[in-house]
Amino acid sequence: MIVKEKRIADADFERQLRAAKERPVTEPEAVSAVYKNGEIHIRLASGWNFSFPPKHFSEFKKAKESDLKQVGLTGRYTLSCEPLDIDISIGGIIVEL
Repeated sequence: MIVKEKRIADADFERQLRAAKERPVTEPEAVSAVYKNGEIHIRLASGWNFSFPPKHFSEFKKAKESDLKQVGLTGRYTLSCEPLDIDISIGGIIVEL
């Protein structure tokens, strides 16, 4: 397979660099979190998605299906499940997976 090297103009690079500095990222930012088909699915603002079985985390070991259906986000950085009083950072979830 032949891969051609692609370059961008210096002005484009500088513009992209300035834009990146204006929006520093310190935590993974989620846009949605839902429970379906036996897994919690999280969609990140970056476009990446991941899912996991809730039993992977001890906080969810005794969770009922009705509890898991209420999984969602608190803000954009925390997975929450109100009936179980669970709040886990999205970054913490990624590290544990």
